[in-house]
Amino acid sequence: MVIGDLCLDIYWFVDSSRSEASLETGLPTHPVREQRYSLGGAGNVVSNLAAAGCRSVRPIGVVGDDPWAGR
Repeated sequence: MVIGDLCLDIYWFVDSSRSEASLETGLPTHPVREQRYSLGGAGNVVSNLAAAGCRSVRPIGVVGDDPWAGR
């Protein structure tokens, strides 16, 4: 059993060559050219245990109010 934060890591790769000044703030924008997702926290531990051959892995976590919580 794995108890913990079953989070999703999200990586944004910025293309600075496409940056421009924001109309609202005048600050430079940070255009995202690519996104990648991977298991984070306890989710990564569960994945590693399964890959190591553990036959029964039971993850336990809670759902939050963030944009990716699945609500």
